[in-house]
Amino acid sequence: MNPKQHTPITDFDAKIDIIDHLNDDHQTELLAIAQAHGHADACAAKLLDIFVEGCYLAIDSSPNATETEVWIPFVLRGDLEEQILYLAHSAMVKQGKSLHHNQKQYFEVLGQTMVSPHMLRLYLKTSQPLPPNAPGFAWLFSLKVLNASPNGDSEKNSLIQRWFQRIFMHVLPHLSQQRREKIMFSMVKDMRYYTLRKVEYREDNEIAWVDIYLHGTTAGGEWAKSLQKGDIIHSTSEYTEATDHLHQGQTLLMADETSLPTVMALLENWHNPIPPILINVLQDEAEHAYINQIDVPAGTGLYYIDSNSAFLDQAIIDLIDSLPKIEAAWAALENTLAKKIRKHLREHHQLLGTKNRVKGYWTKR
Repeated sequence: MNPKQHTPITDFDAKIDIIDHLNDDHQTELLAIAQAHGHADACAAKLLDIFVEGCYLAIDSSPNATETEVWIPFVLRGDLEEQILYLAHSAMVKQGKSLHHNQKQYFEVLGQTMVSPHMLRLYLKTSQPLPPNAPGFAWLFSLKVLNASPNGDSEKNSLIQRWFQRIFMHVLPHLSQQRREKIMFSMVKDMRYYTLRKVEYREDNEIAWVDIYLHGTTAGGEWAKSLQKGDIIHSTSEYTEATDHLHQGQTLLMADETSLPTVMALLENWHNPIPPILINVLQDEAEHAYINQIDVPAGTGLYYIDSNSAFLDQAIIDLIDSLPKIEAAWAALENTLAKKIRKHLREHHQLLGTKNRVKGYWTKR
């Protein structure tokens, strides 16, 4: 296909952000698209470019094979990322795969405690091995409590779920974008990603610390506070942040309350001989007590910005511009703020691709 035949995306920054995000965080989904579009033997796929009508993937069929460039037309009209993820989800459903990758895991609640004015820590035990020293590893928890351990109905429930997914993916293209967004939100409104802060070892048992920031009265916070010793909870998926780019050069970390657990795990497992620079964007300066619970790498630059500032994005940008040359960045902030910071790092500090991992962890509503 000739790219000249396709309509370019006018919002270049949005396109670059989506390409970087999907290549970094959705390799499973991109591979599913490749396999469902005539490349069943594909072992890797990379998003090359996006146009109004579709996208180009680079597909590898073996580790030593030459990449094949393939044009994939869109099915939906609307948000670019939504269109690509729809292609992935419909491909996975056709292949009989779960949209959550069949990563269900059960946990027993051992207890909880407040480790800072607003940070609640859950102590969880699970029969599956926990990932040691994995900063940014998170589970997608269902905001429910199970009265008993899972039983033999799981196979029946899995079959029902697969049929529902097939029907859902067939109907979705015929709905308006607003209706699709409403349905998708309803499907995840009772689920939250929470980060593995650390693995503790007690009498040869692995105990997961899961730290949850309490943002006033929210569904996730109320669920976490309600959990009692002995409760059984479960997750349906898992995710790990890509942080290998932080192992060399001068790095910049930025975090708000939701991403502090990941930053704490990063600092405890720091492998770079050059200490990082950390900017905390917090509503309450008292949350610095959370950071003070560990010994940060010697020489770490620590900065605090009040997230209630009237011109928050400009305050962060001004601080970044005053720092030494930044060679790699990782951050997790509110979505709109993250886009502005990522764009500034790309355009004014030449941080491209995997060197510029600034994520939107949540969106103001």
